[in-house]
Amino acid sequence: MSPRQSSSAISNQPVRLYKFVALSFLFLTVVLLGVIIFMSSKRATITIITKDDPIEAKTTVTIAPEGIQATIPGQIASVTVSLSKEFTPGATKEEIAVATGMVVLHNESSAPQPLIATTRLLAPNQALYRLKNRVTVPANGTIEAAVYADQEGAQGNIGPVNRFTIPGLSEEKQKVIYGTSDSPISGGVQLVGVVGKDDIEKAEKQLALLMKEEGQAQLRAQYPDAAKGVVFSAMNQTASTTVPIGTESKAFTMFGAAEVVGILYSADDMEAIMRKEFLKRLMSENEMFRSSEGELSVILTDYDPEKKTATLEASQNGLISLNPESPQLAKTMFFGKNRDEVRRYLLSLDHVYRVDVEFSPLWVRTIPFVPEHVNVLIKKVLNEEANS
Repeated sequence: MSPRQSSSAISNQPVRLYKFVALSFLFLTVVLLGVIIFMSSKRATITIITKDDPIEAKTTVTIAPEGIQATIPGQIASVTVSLSKEFTPGATKEEIAVATGMVVLHNESSAPQPLIATTRLLAPNQALYRLKNRVTVPANGTIEAAVYADQEGAQGNIGPVNRFTIPGLSEEKQKVIYGTSDSPISGGVQLVGVVGKDDIEKAEKQLALLMKEEGQAQLRAQYPDAAKGVVFSAMNQTASTTVPIGTESKAFTMFGAAEVVGILYSADDMEAIMRKEFLKRLMSENEMFRSSEGELSVILTDYDPEKKTATLEASQNGLISLNPESPQLAKTMFFGKNRDEVRRYLLSLDHVYRVDVEFSPLWVRTIPFVPEHVNVLIKKVLNEEANS
């Protein structure tokens, strides 16, 4: 080999080496760019449908005036109420009696017509009635008179009658002297009340309610500027009647007395206490208190007039849901998981109703490891869907 050929071979080796390096770098650059493009296009949207669940908060609250230790300050007042009321027994029995009513006597003649007591009046259905008192029917006039049935019982009951004949008069007079009625004649069978044990118990309850309402009205009048939170309770109630059980009577009177106690407090203070109770009932930081539902129920359970303190039992229903800020919903919890793994994980959490997972592009099957490429949406389930 000549010196020139040897020099040419040596110079071509670095050129091939540089070309190989350049091509390798270009290949790696293309591959890296493809990986970057692939990774940057890989995205996922996780939609979590949550459902509110009911929760009940219940607590005991003590009320006392300023200066006395209690849960919240308030006022305690009372009035004594006495009432009486007439009631009708519910139990009844039938009793045969004489039907009574009123008739109008007509005289179309030119002379007055006297009629003695017990004068008969005959209805079209042949039911017979008699005048209760003596009357004189004026000439060309009318007069109203009381009548009673000739016989006891239901046959004496009759509706309005167009014409009663008076058999004791001559046929000529019967044509111009007669009777009519615009209202029924009734009472042939009367319902007589029998005071029973149920009647007494029912009357006591109604009277207790009336006494409580009366006490409330008096206390509200005494404290017109009282706080919005008010609880009333009737205590030391007594009730009695002079009619023994089993007595036949159309009505009986109940007499009662009660001490009506009013507990006046700040509604805002009570709501703040109930909110704390709701928060205490959250199982973990994965739950959040949504709202209270229904009216706040407050009842008086104890009252000490000497210490001027009262104990109330407060309860209310509310709603809790999944906390969107929960660590269990952090995006890192989903990295690398496929659709089924994400669904199983989220559905194991409380208050999760449904889970939808969408990937982009279509060939992506797992959650990307880039937080910016993961979108977590939390929505509330519709009432119609939850109830279906």
